Amino acid sequence: MPTTDTRISTNSTIMTQGRRLVNKSTGQGRICFISGAAQGIGAAAARAFAKEGGRVVISDLADKTKLGEAVVAELQKLGSTESFFLTLDVTKEDQWVAAYEEIEKRFGTGIDVLVNNAGVFFEEGKLEDLSLDRFKFVQGVNVEGVFLGTKHGIKNMRKNNATESKSIINLSSVAGLIGTAGYPAYHTSKGAVRLFTKSSAMYCAAEKLNIRVNSVHPGLINTPLWTDGLGGKPSVDAYGGKEGIDQTFAAATPLGRGGTAEDVASSLLYLATEESSFMTGSELVVDGGFVAQ
Repeated sequence: MPTTDTRISTNSTIMTQGRRLVNKSTGQGRICFISGAAQGIGAAAARAFAKEGGRVVISDLADKTKLGEAVVAELQKLGSTESFFLTLDVTKEDQWVAAYEEIEKRFGTGIDVLVNNAGVFFEEGKLEDLSLDRFKFVQGVNVEGVFLGTKHGIKNMRKNNATESKSIINLSSVAGLIGTAGYPAYHTSKGAVRLFTKSSAMYCAAEKLNIRVNSVHPGLINTPLWTDGLGGKPSVDAYGGKEGIDQTFAAATPLGRGGTAEDVASSLLYLATEESSFMTGSELVVDGGFVAQ
């Protein structure tokens, strides 16, 4: 009886499932650092990376420590035994520096993959009523956080001697591709991430750093970022609860459903691996056809 080959073939590359994030040059799992990963898309990405052999470090705000430590426990059960959680406010440059120093101390080398996932979203209301402080707050987290993570991430990645390409993945949004009424600060921030990604990609290519930089643009994804951004229970209830939000997303999406954190995590995993080694400065849209309609 013929045996079943469980390997996955993609053009000339053949890989074994469960080892997509293991560097062939070193035999070790790729070191992956994900911000804003105590829940939602970040946590889903961490799980996906751990399942494929990645050595995953996650971070989030101090008040998310319990959630983050729970995710780390999951990652360790999935085989990422060296995983740990760091507290990180992405708007604070000194905290980014300290985070990278701790990672290098633990692993003895720089990271292979950075996912700039941390972000904020909230109902902004009328443009003429939006305060400058609120506008700046959104840019601080969504744009400056990505800038700082990338700036110091590149410095850290230079210390990694694996021959495989390094990967920086920035979470933008469909809001970085199109405009809608009611979210001027959010649209501004995600559009900025899109073009910052392209500029960073061209810089890394020109400097021959072997670092790829790409952006991911999720559509309507029902995660805590969305429900928290609505301002809590009253606003969520206005949609008819979580089920109502799901129905609203489904009606607005050509594929007939809202997305999940796992849908986005699969795309992040692809960009974190060598399967995407010829991609840089690209926009990967994960939206069920939302921006195509």
